[in-house]
Amino acid sequence: MMIRSGVSAITWLGLIALVSSFPIIQVKADDSISSIEEVIVTARKREESLQDVPIAVTAVDGQFVEDIHMANLIDIGKMAPNVMFTSQSAAGMGMGVSIRGISFDDLEKSFEPTVGIVVDGMFMGTNSGINLDLWDIDSIEILRGPQGTLFGRNTIGGVVSVKRQKPTGEFGFKAEADIGRYDREDFKAALNFPIVPGKAAGKISLRKLEGGGFQHNIARNEDVKGRDLLSGNVSLLLTPSDTFEALLRFDFYDDENEGPENLNMSNQYDGLCAGFGIPFGLGCDSTSHTVAAADDFKTSVVTLPHLNHIDGNNASLEMNWDMGNFQVTAITGYQDFEELLDTGFEGAPILVTQFRRPQEYEQFSQELRLSSQAFDSKLDYVFGLFYFSSEYTTIQDFNFFGAKAQYFTSNQEIDALAVFGEGTFAVSDALSLTFGARYTDEEKTFNHDHPIEGTGPFTFQGKDSWSEFTHRIGFQYDFSDDLMAYITWSTGFRSGGWNGRPGTLGGVGPYDPETVDNYEVGFRSELLDGRMTFNVTGFITEYDDKQEFNVVANPVTGGFDTKVENAAEVSYEGAEVEIFAKPLSEHDFSLRFSLGILDAEFDKRMRGGVNVADQTAMIYAPDLTASMGFTYNRAIFNGSTLNLSGNLNHVGKHRGRTEIPMEPIASGRDVVKSRNELDLAATVETPFGDGGKFFVSLYGTDLLKDGAYVDRPVEVRPLFFIGGMRVRRQYGVRIGIEY
Repeated sequence: MMIRSGVSAITWLGLIALVSSFPIIQVKADDSISSIEEVIVTARKREESLQDVPIAVTAVDGQFVEDIHMANLIDIGKMAPNVMFTSQSAAGMGMGVSIRGISFDDLEKSFEPTVGIVVDGMFMGTNSGINLDLWDIDSIEILRGPQGTLFGRNTIGGVVSVKRQKPTGEFGFKAEADIGRYDREDFKAALNFPIVPGKAAGKISLRKLEGGGFQHNIARNEDVKGRDLLSGNVSLLLTPSDTFEALLRFDFYDDENEGPENLNMSNQYDGLCAGFGIPFGLGCDSTSHTVAAADDFKTSVVTLPHLNHIDGNNASLEMNWDMGNFQVTAITGYQDFEELLDTGFEGAPILVTQFRRPQEYEQFSQELRLSSQAFDSKLDYVFGLFYFSSEYTTIQDFNFFGAKAQYFTSNQEIDALAVFGEGTFAVSDALSLTFGARYTDEEKTFNHDHPIEGTGPFTFQGKDSWSEFTHRIGFQYDFSDDLMAYITWSTGFRSGGWNGRPGTLGGVGPYDPETVDNYEVGFRSELLDGRMTFNVTGFITEYDDKQEFNVVANPVTGGFDTKVENAAEVSYEGAEVEIFAKPLSEHDFSLRFSLGILDAEFDKRMRGGVNVADQTAMIYAPDLTASMGFTYNRAIFNGSTLNLSGNLNHVGKHRGRTEIPMEPIASGRDVVKSRNELDLAATVETPFGDGGKFFVSLYGTDLLKDGAYVDRPVEVRPLFFIGGMRVRRQYGVRIGIEY
């Protein structure tokens, strides 16, 4: 933990000044050693070297994703400091995301994310469908800290930007079979082809993924199936001239996911274990979580499968015009999917609850921006307009002990418009100033029909609007070609709205947006004649008007409402270190290291007029995250190459998702234990024909521990406490060809 009172911007500037002396003591590298290749990122919506960008960015390319066998976007979280991604088994292909302790982990689409996920330039408005199965990837960038200027609303924690490979314009084919533990079978293929040589090119890809369920259900005497995904993509690249390019993509996906199944962790403080006349403790931890723990959590006991399906389409069109000194970019995005959650949520060996939640979601976005390309100019700039609209409908049908306990329909429409700009002005050869701003105006319309509820039926119709101004101000100083330091003040906001699953009319809302101010300093350095990059970032983040669930008295009914209130203020302080090096003179060997230190504390947490900050902890905010990895390539025989890759990731102990982790109610069940995850892969690649290659890869992920663990403890007060599960040790073989 950091000493909160001792960390300030001045302290970090002093650290930077100290480290700026490093180049004078660096060891002279041998001339035969190749330097690290320059990493190009688009964190500021224009191509720049990673080492020149005054933003905390972790970037990996598609080859690295393949080498280390990163199966989905959750795995990418292992690469970056103060970043943690969790599975969201209540949302189809969903994911809980936490960057620097600012997290979102919910299935309700009326609640907005805190981290923006961007795929091929298209902003994804909900956490459903964002845990992408990674293949054919060009690059992934993780931007830490609020990105309220260039990316906008609901990016107060950061942004994850994924770019897939474009059509090549040449005939080419690649296919891969991945056979893994727990009957996991993953088959994928892609075909590149020219349409009009030099003018138009296409690509078609397909994927079929099945299995991977790691649990055996003893109540139904069957294995949990896991995934059943069929997905595909069609891409069209048009380059009719040297100054214009258009890339059209269309995706479809149908994922009939089954599992993983929850475990019950209820104790004497929860109604399911303490009451309801359930015999023999069937609603308690001892008949579920304890049973599974004896088998490394590979056992489940629930009577109903955990069905979690999503079926939808995405489409995007990106057009770029080269106008000489500037470029015009237009990105149009569309997403449409249907989702179904059908499960007994309590994880007990008896049927207590049954949730059936069909949902429909649709979004449209349009971004138009102008960016500078005159590299000899003193001013680099990006200006733009952004429009976003979405609509969702949820039906929740909840049975309790076979009787209808709740039934409601929620519908919400969003219209948001923003104008933004950011410019960097070179004051001198060494000093530059960055200023960016964004003005966002959004309107939400919310309708809720609640005909069945224990407290009585009710309906609600509402409309509200919010406008926010966010900015970024920063100074950057280049001490030399190899060392840069920066200091920034950036802001962001998360949208206000309504509670999409209220129990009473008083619990609907609305609530207001929440805001963050982030103060950040850092340096980016290249050492050892370009064989090593050493980057350090320090930050202080102030989080205001944080949206929290509270149980409040209803003076009209005499009962209570569970509602969302802007009830909290949080302070974050932290530091991040990222190192990449090629230390050996005669071998293609690289090392990667990251370290994240975080101290997150509630300054205020109001509940019923009382400040309970000292009894409350941030969720998904471990004090320490770290990773260390390597890749090694060498020729072996007849033109074949061997690639060895590995990564060791550490995530410190942290709190999981509970309404308010207050003893003795939580009783430690909300704590997710620290863990170490070791991933290893070995790949042999052999050339054939004219430019073709064949490869075989053996891989293992999270090899140090078998079974599974509770990565998502959830309190459903006052009924029960459950644990959402995530698999640990997996291994398999990949075989593929490419030509």
